[in-house]
Amino acid sequence: MVRRTAASVSEWEALSSAAFVPLRVVADGPFTAQLDHRGRARAAMSSVRSGACRVLRDPTAGSASADDLALFSFQYGGRNLVEQNGRQTAVAPGDGVLYLTRSPYDLAFPGPSDLIVLQVPTDWFGMPVSALSALSARAMSTSTGSRYAPCTRSSPSAASAPPRSFALSAPLGPARSCGRRRCRCRMSP
Repeated sequence: MVRRTAASVSEWEALSSAAFVPLRVVADGPFTAQLDHRGRARAAMSSVRSGACRVLRDPTAGSASADDLALFSFQYGGRNLVEQNGRQTAVAPGDGVLYLTRSPYDLAFPGPSDLIVLQVPTDWFGMPVSALSALSARAMSTSTGSRYAPCTRSSPSAASAPPRSFALSAPLGPARSCGRRRCRCRMSP
């Protein structure tokens, strides 16, 4: 898909619903947004630039999608407030957040925002959806020293080793470091 521009809330609702899952968009006043969505089948990557708005997902509504997707959003401009599964988190530039299309969510963008959204079927993770749900609506910062920052270092055996599970240490129980020298990541046991 080529970069598309929406000049109204209704255009943005149609464009974003076609790219992701059926959504409802609410905004006050003049509104514009851009979407560059690229992918195959159910997996995709999108670049989103939008004005202030709220994006609502209600999979129980008549327009529910059959896709069970995990959406990881990386915020690189503006701010966002994400609510899902009884949790609410503020997302600032440099933060990422996971939300799942199987559960209702509310994304509030108080001003102009720029983000990248990675869209992957939940069954690709090979883990229970309940484990993914436990990670939804929790900001994950990429800033140095953050307890949420993932380990970005690799080892020679990384290609053959199974992926390690990164988790938030406080809500999900004790965590440990990956053991790599000078690495500050926190991993679930």
